[in-house]
Amino acid sequence: MSAEKFAATHRPTEYDENWDGMHASCSFSSNYDHDELVAWLKASGMLEPVCVSRGGWVEDGHHRVVAALDAGVPVRYEHVPRWHDED
Repeated sequence: MSAEKFAATHRPTEYDENWDGMHASCSFSSNYDHDELVAWLKASGMLEPVCVSRGGWVEDGHHRVVAALDAGVPVRYEHVPRWHDED
């Protein structure tokens, strides 16, 4: 699925449930090099799928989604049991 469509139809479980907020916070993570991940995704594509609950919450892979948006590559994902409280 295109990264844009994925971001429009799925929500992050962190960062105020907003992809723009997630993108802004990525630059502050000490264990994460956004530019390196973007370059890697452009070269290799997304090899490890993002984990998504049935309710559309991204449970794992937030940084990969943001990098895929910047790299212009499709997002691979798989459904997992619900981790996030989906009241």
